[in-house]
Amino acid sequence: MTLRKIFACFLLTLMCAVTNVFAESPIVKPSQEDEGEILASIGFDPKIHGFGFRNFGENPEYEEDLTADDMIRIFGAENVCIEGSTARDCVMYETAERWMAEAIEKMNGGHCDGFSVSSLRMFYRRPFKGRKTPAEFQRGAVNLFDLKKNQFTSNYVSFYQTLTFLKETYEFRAPTFKKKPSEIALMIGEAMISKKESYTLEVWMREKGKYTRGHSIVPIAIEDMGDDKYRIHVYDNNYPGQTKYVTINAKNETWRYHTANNPAETARDYFGSATTNTLALKRLSDRFRKRYECPFCDEDEEQESDDDQSKIFGVNESFMMKAAYNRGNTNKFRAQSEEAETLNVSTSGEVDLLITDGNGKRIGYDAAKQVSLNEINGAIENHIAGDGEDDIPPEYILPVNSAKPYKITVGGTDSEETADLQIYGSGFVVGFDNISVDKGETLNMTVAPDGRELSFTASADGETPSVYIATDDGADKPSYEFTIGGIALSAGKTVSVKLDPEKGLIYFKDNDGDADKYDFKMSRTNANGKVDEFDEFDLNIGDDNSYVIDFGSWDGKSSLCVKDDADEDGSFEDEECTKVEDEEAPTDK
Repeated sequence: MTLRKIFACFLLTLMCAVTNVFAESPIVKPSQEDEGEILASIGFDPKIHGFGFRNFGENPEYEEDLTADDMIRIFGAENVCIEGSTARDCVMYETAERWMAEAIEKMNGGHCDGFSVSSLRMFYRRPFKGRKTPAEFQRGAVNLFDLKKNQFTSNYVSFYQTLTFLKETYEFRAPTFKKKPSEIALMIGEAMISKKESYTLEVWMREKGKYTRGHSIVPIAIEDMGDDKYRIHVYDNNYPGQTKYVTINAKNETWRYHTANNPAETARDYFGSATTNTLALKRLSDRFRKRYECPFCDEDEEQESDDDQSKIFGVNESFMMKAAYNRGNTNKFRAQSEEAETLNVSTSGEVDLLITDGNGKRIGYDAAKQVSLNEINGAIENHIAGDGEDDIPPEYILPVNSAKPYKITVGGTDSEETADLQIYGSGFVVGFDNISVDKGETLNMTVAPDGRELSFTASADGETPSVYIATDDGADKPSYEFTIGGIALSAGKTVSVKLDPEKGLIYFKDNDGDADKYDFKMSRTNANGKVDEFDEFDLNIGDDNSYVIDFGSWDGKSSLCVKDDADEDGSFEDEECTKVEDEEAPTDK
């Protein structure tokens, strides 16, 4: 049976049965080039309902793309704020501050999913911070296309791009990667006809064994072109005001997405087949939740959440949606994630990651063999769509099933930009900032499953990345962030950091044998919301480059006790302690 016949069957069945929950949406016939027959449409016109400005990456002109208010809306004040509960009075945990900063950094690769979701939400008149019409966003705006890029519209898009990092959005998508192109078209068409769901569509390429050029677009209509060929009309946020087309050949199960305005320019086309697994869908309803599970919180203080898509869209799932979505696999993953802790590893730069767990199993990309691996039972890859040009590495969600550390190998690519590596789990966000690795080179890091121990081994002479540890031990206890850096290591040498929160001690050392000067920064957010900060630059005591700092005894005002800890016994007799004063950064730092 052809797609056309299936759509006809759906339409006959549903004409009298389905309530139009999107009745406010104007019906607009999609623009046509070669005329076919429209089988299904949501009435979305990119010249009206799409943004008038294009997808963007790094956004330095606006400093509030993600704020405490957004973090509260996503995770709940009880998980984000150590003091206060609103945007006005919230003092965030150090972990929440760091997670938010890294999320902004990761969006430098593009905000395509944020554009797709926010345009659909506006189309369906769903509010954002109390505003649901273009005129409520900017005076004089009639359509979404009229809006200009400013801080509020940038925040609008960034808020929904942030949700792409959360399991509630990517767990539905995972099984759709395995669907044939015709099955993807059927899911989209059924949703358009039944109005039981709306999707964003992701297009990808598989090149040299890994996913590349991921991009999120909005399906707005399906057109029968004859001979079992179909076009999915889409709004692409890289091309404001234009209707683009993903072509499906249901007979041989192939697809192509031509992005260039010139039909002869095909070098950057997306294309695939039933075996490439390069088309995928995300549900719009998963971006309607009242709150999301907090992946970095010490204890996720869950509150009642409107997370049932049928409540949002007003009707139950159809049998085809259930068949297309392997709910059993997702429920299994959900049960695993609720029972066991996980570790999330991600990067903001164009580097390759290969992670090895304590049992020698791997997940990530092996550049030498040009193959993606997943040998770790229960591990998940979350592929991040961006601007369709930059290759954003996936996030890796790992089950914590061993006390042994994870080894992370960072491989260089053609990109000349530095990268940040972030690892977070229950009660901590840790990582490495400003990683520089050339193509063909690799750097090695290790991290303990509880985030308390990290190390970095240099592959070439040069300055090491900064190492940071942010911790959250729950309500009524201080939240800390420590940053250690500023040194240069010889090739093959290692710097390591260890946190002992019970004793109030932090250790750091290196083994290169040279006299190194460390930069040490500490921020402590107290349970009452008061923030104490301490900076020490060019720390250099003793000859062994092995330090331990007693942060637990610090009163927030006076000096810190620092010890040359060559014997690594962690004792703090007065005669062994060097008092170090807080200082301002030198001008050359």
